[in-house]
Amino acid sequence: MKHRPLLLLAVILMLFGVACQTSTEVQDPQIQFRTSVVATATLSKPFDESRMYHYKYAEVDPDSVLMELWMSGVPVVQGLLPLDNICMDPVGPRFTVELEKTDARVEKFDFLPGSGRLLCATKVRTYRIVPR
Repeated sequence: MKHRPLLLLAVILMLFGVACQTSTEVQDPQIQFRTSVVATATLSKPFDESRMYHYKYAEVDPDSVLMELWMSGVPVVQGLLPLDNICMDPVGPRFTVELEKTDARVEKFDFLPGSGRLLCATKVRTYRIVPR
């Protein structure tokens, strides 16, 4: 009887140790982004609006948004971040993604259909997804 509490404590510690050893590591996604700044005039136009979606907010972290889309299986081809606003209005151009094909899942990430008024910018930073 005297050893039963010690045995119970040993079993609890062993189970706790096993539980602490199992982990859910996030694997490093095997992609990278190739960025460049280009004049908007050099982009292929007209855009295929059925595959273009713009971010609903003005502030955006393109790397993290693109990573989230890619990890969720949304078929992103590229991201386009406007660097200026020649329309001089409060909305201005928005970060825009081009998909391989129309995919409504992108709307769950605060994107709306359309090219986000990219033509209000003279330059954009492009983000191309490149497998490693």
